[in-house]
Amino acid sequence: MQIIQKEDGFDLSDEGQQAKQLENKILVNQITKNLTHKERKICELIEIGMSQRQICEEMGISHHTIRATLDKLSDIISNENKNGVS
Repeated sequence: MQIIQKEDGFDLSDEGQQAKQLENKILVNQITKNLTHKERKICELIEIGMSQRQICEEMGISHHTIRATLDKLSDIISNENKNGVS
């Protein structure tokens, strides 16, 4: 991996950025593999920047459902971090 020095610090080369994106995608897949279809859809909509209100309207669900999904994700991530997955 090539590291490029910039005026405000260091930056990863395109290869480094691609490797980091792949690493992040693998982590997301590990975290979301045990989610329901609805929970994964909520995650996808959050990822593209939709607000909770927009997701409620798009999916016809309550904000409580979104909150429960976010709580579940938080627990999964916390457990993954405790188990040494980063």
